[in-house]
Amino acid sequence: MTESEKHTNITELTHIIVICMLGAIAYHNTLGVPFTLDDFSNIVECKEIRNLNDFISLKLLTHGEYGFRARFVGYFTFALNYWFSGLNVRSYHVVNILIHIINAFLIYRMILLIPKTPFFADFTKHQSIRTLAFLASAFFVVHPVQTQSVTYLVQRFEALATTFYLVSIIFFIKLGTSSGRTRIFYFITCFISTALSMKTKEVALTIPMMMLMMEFLFFTPVKRKNRLIVLLPILLLILLIPLAVVHGDIKQLPNSYNIVNNDMSTFQRVDDEDMSGSQRVDDENASNAPSSNRKVKAVKSSHYTYTISQFAVMLTYLRILFFPLHQNLDYDYPMYISFLRFKVLAGALTVMAIISIAVYFIYRSGKHNGTAKYYQRLFSLGVIWYFITLLVQSGLVSIADLIFEHRLYLPSIGFFIALFALLELFMINKPIFSKIRKEALFAVPIVILCILTIQRNKVWQSNITLWEDTAKKSPNKWRCGFLLSKAYADAGRIDDAIAELRRTIMVAPLRHQSYNNLANLYMATRQYDKSLIIFEQLVQIKPWSPEVHNNLGVAYLLTNQNENAIEEFKKALQIKSDYVAAYNNLAIAYHNLKKDKHAQVITERAISVNKDTAEPDENIQVLKNNLQMIKPNDNTTTR
Repeated sequence: MTESEKHTNITELTHIIVICMLGAIAYHNTLGVPFTLDDFSNIVECKEIRNLNDFISLKLLTHGEYGFRARFVGYFTFALNYWFSGLNVRSYHVVNILIHIINAFLIYRMILLIPKTPFFADFTKHQSIRTLAFLASAFFVVHPVQTQSVTYLVQRFEALATTFYLVSIIFFIKLGTSSGRTRIFYFITCFISTALSMKTKEVALTIPMMMLMMEFLFFTPVKRKNRLIVLLPILLLILLIPLAVVHGDIKQLPNSYNIVNNDMSTFQRVDDEDMSGSQRVDDENASNAPSSNRKVKAVKSSHYTYTISQFAVMLTYLRILFFPLHQNLDYDYPMYISFLRFKVLAGALTVMAIISIAVYFIYRSGKHNGTAKYYQRLFSLGVIWYFITLLVQSGLVSIADLIFEHRLYLPSIGFFIALFALLELFMINKPIFSKIRKEALFAVPIVILCILTIQRNKVWQSNITLWEDTAKKSPNKWRCGFLLSKAYADAGRIDDAIAELRRTIMVAPLRHQSYNNLANLYMATRQYDKSLIIFEQLVQIKPWSPEVHNNLGVAYLLTNQNENAIEEFKKALQIKSDYVAAYNNLAIAYHNLKKDKHAQVITERAISVNKDTAEPDENIQVLKNNLQMIKPNDNTTTR
């Protein structure tokens, strides 16, 4: 091994060690961050991840509901976490941090492989590429925008899909720069990694497109036809995602809200079936209107309005990447209905300008010689990577929420490649920069970004701090206040929870969940009269809900209005004839009126009806227990 090779190995090893240390430091304070938001439905309350055998046997891949079929690999890692440590949140965070650091390492390796492609045949400044690779990886691993993909546990889907995405691209480059039997190994690895990425998250749809871009950017037309033929099997993997929709049983888990409790005054809360963040419409005449009014307009949104709004979102994304301040878990972002609005036009022009520069650099790098052409081509790669990887979530598919920071995780790789390639272009032939190590030049920005990431992670330390921060930044977004009230309630801060729920009702007066939870809290604190008032308001908003009528009936029960309670329970059963809780509570109301024969008939009917339903067995047992407690003509019966 020559001295030059030894120096190269030491440099690369140093870079890798520093990248790992930076990642560990940036996320050292996240190990105790609790589960939040979608973590509960995807991890804490997800019964499937508690049975590792269903993953090993591929049962959930073939017959699970859509989420498990489409994101099987991601859920499998959660199942492994649960198998090793149950719901110990620290183990989940350790895995997320390791995935993030591995991704930074893979970015480093991918960039170092690019100079081995035919386009870089005459390239000699390999040290500058190593520096570019280090800076892009270092900025990636410490940038605060990544906190939502690393600290927010369920977004492991995003980070893990990126891992396999990068492995696929790395082995595609190796495939194109090698010969002999090793090509078979590279192809198989590339194929498997692409499949794993597509079974982790849908962003992997763009892998074949990115491979094509790599082919045309860095490989010569010689034997191109053969290389493109190799891509065909990988291209067919795109079918894995739509097949997840049409294949297997689309089944839902039993609704836990309808399990009857041994307490005969069972109280059922309203199902939170609409927790998506409705977008407000950008309207000059209604910009300060209540959310409820804005939501009515938002219902008319379409794929067109979503797509044009993404041009405005692009500006926000670029702002976050350049200046990662005022980050927000849940932005209150307007849905634009006209392409002619300033921010939409500005976003579209910015996107067109960036893409035009990339196209110009591709043309110029193909016509001119000199060191600049290599960095021009790298800049173009970064731009193409950025926009292609944003394509699925910011154009092809309309999603309930216009913007989330975790969607920048994979695209940010392209941003950092383009950024540092552009800086290299600027520094070429400038003597002042040749005397300074670029790693030292960017040490201060890296430290600043690391500090910002640590500070951002402090916001995630509890659900209260997280949702207080979010509600402060998005005060008119219902979901933020609603989840803050839940965090307060879970922490026993009932007065704060009630105050926040009352505020959310003013912000969004048509959101039934706020009324329901407010009534629940009044019920829990024995303020039954207030609870009754809230439920009476709620039944006007959602008269078709059996849960609402049942809950109103329970409120009547607790205020000794048994006749009114009976009417509400009957309405609930008219809407849902196999509603166990309503039968049970109806029997209680009859029992309170000393009509135990009626109560007995109702309970027996409930047992008969529910034998043929999907309700859990414990519901039937509870009804049987209650039946034994009802003694007709015995007015001294106790509950």
